Order: sequence, then structure tokens, then C-alpha cells
Amino acid sequence: MEQKNNTPTALDSAKDILRRGWQPIPIPHRSKNPNLSGWQKLNLTENDLPNHFNGKPQNIGVHLGAKSKGLTDIDLDSPEAVKIADYFLPETEAVFGRISKPRSHRLYYCTDGKFEKFNNPFLTVSKDESDRKKACIVEMRTGNGLQTVFPDSTHESGESVSWQSDGEPLQVDARDLRRAVALLASACLISAFWRNGMRNELNLALCGGLLRNGFDVPTVRNFIKAVCCASGDEEPQKRLPAIEATAQKLELGEKVCGFPKLAELTDKKLVETVCKWLEIRKPGNDTESESNAEKTQPNGKSTFNFATLDELLSEPEEQHAYIWENTLISGGLTICSAKPKVGKSTVARNLAVAITQGETFLGRETLKGKVIYLCLEEKRSEIAKHFRSMGASGQDILIHTGATPENALRALEIAIAEIESVLVIIDPLARVLRVNDFNDYGTMSRGLEPFIDVARKTNVHILALHHEGKGERDGGDALLGSTALFGAVDCHLQLRKRNNGRTVSTTQRYGVDLPETVIDLDKETGVISDKGDLQTFVLAEKKAEIFNSITDTEKVTEAEIKERVDGNSKGIISKALRLLFDEKLLAREGDGKRNSPFLYFKNLENLENLENLETPGNEFTKNEKPRNEADKQRAESEESVSRFVGFANSKNPENLENLETKNNCSKCDLQLEVLPGSNDLFCPLGCESQLANTEKEQRNNQNVAI
Repeated sequence: MEQKNNTPTALDSAKDILRRGWQPIPIPHRSKNPNLSGWQKLNLTENDLPNHFNGKPQNIGVHLGAKSKGLTDIDLDSPEAVKIADYFLPETEAVFGRISKPRSHRLYYCTDGKFEKFNNPFLTVSKDESDRKKACIVEMRTGNGLQTVFPDSTHESGESVSWQSDGEPLQVDARDLRRAVALLASACLISAFWRNGMRNELNLALCGGLLRNGFDVPTVRNFIKAVCCASGDEEPQKRLPAIEATAQKLELGEKVCGFPKLAELTDKKLVETVCKWLEIRKPGNDTESESNAEKTQPNGKSTFNFATLDELLSEPEEQHAYIWENTLISGGLTICSAKPKVGKSTVARNLAVAITQGETFLGRETLKGKVIYLCLEEKRSEIAKHFRSMGASGQDILIHTGATPENALRALEIAIAEIESVLVIIDPLARVLRVNDFNDYGTMSRGLEPFIDVARKTNVHILALHHEGKGERDGGDALLGSTALFGAVDCHLQLRKRNNGRTVSTTQRYGVDLPETVIDLDKETGVISDKGDLQTFVLAEKKAEIFNSITDTEKVTEAEIKERVDGNSKGIISKALRLLFDEKLLAREGDGKRNSPFLYFKNLENLENLENLETPGNEFTKNEKPRNEADKQRAESEESVSRFVGFANSKNPENLENLETKNNCSKCDLQLEVLPGSNDLFCPLGCESQLANTEKEQRNNQNVAI
């Protein structure tokens, strides 16, 4: 007689989950992510279940939050969290896990709970991807839009997920549960620094820090026991007497050490993280106590947290982690701005692909990771078309198109936790930042605060695309709206259209400014690349124009060359001319004086150096004739097939830095240039000059040696 298999099917489990008042979600076998569009809105009845659970190997998830009676999952990720969870978490009858991590999920009922992820801040910035994956200590998983894979599923490792206690979740207060999880995460983090040989010092500093900030003796005793357990400290009995002794000193108003001392013994970032999790304000000086007597006296010590200059200077410099080298900082906010149709989305998508592949972007390295892309304006088909032309594919760019969901930042925070992304692109900012007046400083400051909070809390970088205002302005002044936009960001990435080309540059709070760089787009693939900084590019362009303006047989003066070659800045033309001479592409004769000016001519014996003249979109031959007026008009009237064609060509550039002087124009802040033949300065844009017009005309007629 054939024996029946008593193992419940996915359909059986789904029915049981539904009967308990929880909402089941179908999930592919050995996966933790639902492969179902709109699963967050799924609301199954028992009659619907056979359509989603059909008897094949399958995982099953459960909606968390209000859809399942306030169900909350405390997900213990690190081995230390699993080991010491019972020190902090209230006992519940609903516990499950897998063979290698038993009891790693504890279920509770609580209303008004919020999702929170407690990451080890030292692992989140590691260059080793395997370390970054281990950064999570514990998660408080609750709220709409979150789910957890439940028992009768198979983990991606192949292990079965099963109940250790299949009872009812405990009803708890959300704030009490959050505090317990924060204590658990803090003990795990501190245990990593609980080194042999200095544990007594660490213990004294930790006891003082906790007691001085409102934690009672039983709570501190339990906390120290947990740290000892997590770290493998076999002598917890030696640590406990210090708790009562420290409490007595505080009661008597005596001095004790605290969190500043703990930071000195371990790392400042450790103490800052623990204080944030435990909602402790900035710790005071560790040589002073805050006794009960001092609290009641009106003339007690100041509550300001002063440090001497020497103490401040002795603190280690903060180390920043970047997802795009020296440009986009982890946990930061960037605004990418440009006039409409200049290419903000194109640059953002190229950056997204570079980060998911860990490739260099515009000459700077990237940190490989996942990207969330909120495309809230452009058609879905156009987005697919662009990525397809780029040859991009894979699972690491998660794209949302269409309308902005309600409570968008909260939904985004949950998505970041689910996906574990390193970059979020919001295209455009105005579709998520809903304010009445972009020009009001206070309104914009308050509106941007939640974006900054999400970035800092999740350690993700948020790149928001935004339009620029009317008029030709540079830097933060170009942003459409209040200066609060520029003041709030860690990086401002600006795209500019330079006649037939585009450039990109950054202004950094942290890192190194990206100089204005010419970018080029491959028309077939949609991939952008950099062609060097603008000044170098324009010099190469002017060199080519100068060379092509001279026939093989003629000899011309510098003044005649400047008449032939276009350019707002004659200083750039002079510099290009000198480079041609230095590279021996041009030769000269004469003394460089008024009565015997230099005459420039092609060095026909050195034409093998012609490759020095090549710039994208330009080819040169030794017999090329100077461009006549008809040629110029035809070239100027040609229209590009793509809006990005001509990225590499930038005539009449603005904001070119002078190569020889550091004096700036008082009106436009551009660097002034030296007029050939004198020490007089002038602005390349013509808004400032030390010369009268008549003097300019006289000097333009002079031929000066270069």
C-alpha cells in the first residue's frame, strides 16, 4: 500500500495563513522576491488561492503590517543577533527560521510600527561586496509594502524554512519593540570591539555612558551580559560589579567616564551609531558627571557639549565612502540640473548602467550595486528603447514608471530596504517633492529634509533630476527655485549646452569637483563618453582651425590668424598657436617685433604629427584649404540627426579658465586673460577690461612675439 506524503503543499500553507488573518503572497521557488507585478496590492481570498498556488514547488510570503493585523517580523540577520536575541526581545509563540539560522524570525502584532534596518556602519562602506552583504544586523520589518518568506518555503541556499514555534504572535507596543531591537543591534555592534586586554576599560566607559543617559541598572546589567555573550567574553561576572559602582558615583555627583571615552577606545562612528539607535542626544564630556543634584540646581553646569580646539583637532578625519569616486557619497543627495532636453535622463541612465556593472564613469570609478530608477515622466517604451540601444540588461536596475505613489518617500525607503540598492534616481524631483512654491526658501528646506533623512538612514545616494531656470547662469544659481536646493545637496551635477555640444561638471560638498567636461554620445548605442575637460578640448579645436586656415604656401601673422579663426577669447587662439609651434606643426620666421613680426607657416617636413590635430568629428589633411565663407555658412546650417550629435564640438565656449593668470572678472568670475603685448587684463566674455577701445584697436594692430 502506497504511503501518503503528509508534507503540506504551498496551497495548504496559504490556506492556513489566510485563516490566521494574514495575507499570503505567491513567490517563486528558492526566491525571496515576488515575481508578480503589483503584488503589494494583492488581496487574495480562499477561492483565489488555487490560481496562485498550483501544486508546483513554490515559496510563500506574507504581507506585513495592516494587511495582516499589524504583523511585524524581527529578522535577525547577523549570527550575533541570533545568539543574544533572547536578552532583549519579548517572548513570542511565533518563531521560525532554517537549519543554519534557527529562531531568526520573531513575529509580533503591533500597530503604528515602522520599518527600520540596523546596519553595521563599518561593513556598509567596505569595498568587499561580500562584507557589504553582511552589514545588516537586524531588521524591524513592518508596514505596507513589505513581506517575508514564511515556513514551508525553501531558502535560496536550499534549506527549508520551518516553524520552531507555531503559535500566536505576541501583542506589543511598537515603541517598546523598537527600543528592544535597538538595544539588540547596539549590543551586537559593540561586541565587535569588545577586545581582550581592554575589556575592563570598555566596560567602565559603556556603563557610564548608558547610566548617564537614563538607562537603569537592571537594563545596563542585561546589556553588559549580552555584549559578553556575543563577543565570547567568558568572564561576565567580572564586568557586572562596575555597574553598581558607577551608579553610586553618579548619585554622589562624582566624575565617571562615558561615551566620549568609549569613542576614544573604539571608534567615533561606533558611538555615534549606538547613540542614534538608542535615541541618545550627543554625549557629554567623559570627565564630568551629570548627577541628580546638578539636574535640580538652576546654576548647574552648561548643557553645551564643548570641546577644546586641541581635542577637536585630535579627532580622526571622517572617512567618506563613494558610489561614484569623489562625486556621489554614500548616504548623500545630488541634484542633476540642466535646461529641458539637454540630456539629464541620458546621463543618469548611463551612470546607472556603470554602477550596476562597477565600471568607470567619466574617468571616475564606481561602486558596483543595485539602482532604483523612478522614471515619472517619460514613456515606458522610450525608456526600454534607450536601455536596449545601450545593450543594458540584467536584474540590478529596478525601474518604476508612471504615476508617483502616495507617501512616495516612505514607499521608497521600503523599496531600498527590499532591494538593497546603492543609488536611487528620481526623474524628475518635482514629481516627488510636492510643494506649492519652489521659490520659497523655508518651504524648500523643509521639503528636502525627508530626502536627506532617507539617504542618511539607508546609506543610499539619491540623485534627483531638476530643471534650471531662465537665463544663462552657472552653478547653484542656475537651479529652478530657491537657493535652498543648492544648499541642501552634497553634489550639484550640471549639464550645459555649448552651441553644438554638451558639457558636464560638478560642485561638491565632499570629494573633488569634476571640471567642465565635454561629453559625447554614440548615436547607435546611446552610450556617453567623456572627451576631456572643456579647455583642453577647445584648445585642440582651435589648433585644428588655425592649421586649416593656413595654406601650404602662405606665411601669416598672428593678427591675420585671429581674423580668420572664430573665438570669443583671443587668448585661447594665442595659446593654441604657441602649442602648434611647440609641436613643430607650424614654423615661423621674423623677430617678433613691430617692424619684423613673426610670420607663421606650415612645417611641411613634420606632417607626421598631424594626428595631434584630430578632434572628434574633424579630420585633417596636409592639403586641406582654408574654409571660405560658403563653407562656414554650410557648416553652421547643418542640423544634427540626434539631439546629442556634436557633443564633442564646442565653438565659442564660455567659462574657459585662463592658462596663465588667476585673476577673476568681478562681474562673471571668469579668469581674466593677458592681452598679448601688454600686462593689461581683459575678460574673455568682454564684460571687464582695463583698456579703452582706442587702445584695444591700437594693440590689435601690433604683432607681438609669443
